[in-house]
Amino acid sequence: MSEPSPSVREAGLRIRLVVIDQHEIARLGLAYLAQRSAGISLVGQAATVEDGRGLIAALRPSVVTIGAEKGALNAAQQLRVSFPDVGLVLITMEPDEDLLARAASAGLSALVSRAAPLPTLAAVIRQASQEPARFRAPGAALLPRARRSSLPALSAREQQVLARLPDGETLESIADALDVSRRTVKTYVSRIYTKLQVQNRAQAVIVAARHGLLPPAA
Repeated sequence: MSEPSPSVREAGLRIRLVVIDQHEIARLGLAYLAQRSAGISLVGQAATVEDGRGLIAALRPSVVTIGAEKGALNAAQQLRVSFPDVGLVLITMEPDEDLLARAASAGLSALVSRAAPLPTLAAVIRQASQEPARFRAPGAALLPRARRSSLPALSAREQQVLARLPDGETLESIADALDVSRRTVKTYVSRIYTKLQVQNRAQAVIVAARHGLLPPAA
């Protein structure tokens, strides 16, 4: 078998998709999605992450979808370390705030519900292929708001800093982009955490997404 081109992002080729899910019906559903979606090609399937790891190494896909079974999140985190440029999409039955925060912390590209419409799932796969390091959670804003009914307004500069948090940028990178000091960025991040009532970046991304504070994905 000839070696595929390095990347859909580099060569402008079809998105190469590998599906990992223990449920055959879920794999068939994603195969159907690939057939119906322009620019997406299913190149491999596996029932377990262990088997899927070999496929990823051999086929070099653009995106891998993973069914959210027991241990899937930890396995996905390990895949992120081994394959930093691959889009990783976790597909789960019922997303909740805790799982969203853990998925963002694990370095996944997206978390999406199995109940999501096919166009939404296809869009997530395309976005993950373009920006594998940027976490997305379509539908997160529809989760129950729990105790957070309102939040203090963010300043214009705080909004600029917040917009860069989902991309995994370092404080130094954000400081360079905004032409301020690292210490200044750290102060803004601390203020953002206080206003959003969170304790870390992953939680900030989730709460910001739920309240519509993040810029729309390209």
